[in-house]
Amino acid sequence: MHSVRIAATAALMSLCLVSVAAGADEVWLQDGSRLIGTVTAIEGDVITLETQFAGTLSIQREFVRGLATESEQRFVFESGERVVGRLHWDAEGGQQIRSERAGAFAVAAEELVALEDPTAPVMQTPEQRAAAVWSSEVSLSVNGASGNTDQFGANPRFSALRETEFDRLRLGLQGRFASQDGSQTENEVIGTAGLERDFTDRWFVFGALRLERDELEDLDLRANVDLGAGYFVIRRDGHEFKPRAGLGVQTESFQNGESREDVVAVVGWDYHKDLNSRWHFNHVLDYRPTVSDPTGSYRVDSEAALVTVSNDGRWGLALRLRNEYNADPEPGVNELDTIYTVGIQRSFK
Repeated sequence: MHSVRIAATAALMSLCLVSVAAGADEVWLQDGSRLIGTVTAIEGDVITLETQFAGTLSIQREFVRGLATESEQRFVFESGERVVGRLHWDAEGGQQIRSERAGAFAVAAEELVALEDPTAPVMQTPEQRAAAVWSSEVSLSVNGASGNTDQFGANPRFSALRETEFDRLRLGLQGRFASQDGSQTENEVIGTAGLERDFTDRWFVFGALRLERDELEDLDLRANVDLGAGYFVIRRDGHEFKPRAGLGVQTESFQNGESREDVVAVVGWDYHKDLNSRWHFNHVLDYRPTVSDPTGSYRVDSEAALVTVSNDGRWGLALRLRNEYNADPEPGVNELDTIYTVGIQRSFK
């Protein structure tokens, strides 16, 4: 009976091997055999393969050495994380997932627990939504001098990110304070909040709020409320580039009692690149021309940051360059403001 079962299994494998037309997914077995068909399910310890001549095969995971799929699938991991991509396997590189969003990375086959249609919406339970990942950063740079001139300056910053599979909520607060010989030379506070929501793997919509007060520029309050859409030109682990555009409302009030309100266009981008495991580069750009006078009244805000972190990722040193250009400033205020800072950073996850 045992020899009959072995012979039947060998015949079944032979039929699968010649059924190339049935599909281009491949299952490599521990004994060196290769089955060709369409992987339709991964459930627990069983992989389901549809073949043209042998019908549906249920293969125990313990007999599987590697998997390869031709079409994109949404792969679900034990952790609940989902990645859209294709499976790839070879003897040298082992099991990999190749994704446009996340790039190519190795994965243990036992970590894959399910397949999903990549075009279907992701249904999350309330518990899963509540388990969204929060991270935050706090940084501080100070400078000072005493003697012929007494100077002191401080640039505190705080940012927080709440991220799920399909949206990102960012909060930020930063200040710029300085004095010289007892007189205040800088007093600026900026608060930001922004929400991005994906509606495809590349496209997203966003809403943003920015509040700014700068006493030395006679600005009591500048408020920007923006809405728009963006697109991930690059979206993979450690490297992102996402231009965005939209419209917003800008209100300004000044210490002399003047106030104004404008409809503005919003064009910009967010860029992030991990140069290596220790060095990271970020750049954020926002260009806001008023709709009524786009060439004579506009603002450009740019911030570039080079950050080096410790081995555990908790501590870092951040070098930042901020440029604020206002084409229509208040009398006595320069159009361009450039700020350099070097600060210590602490990350929390």
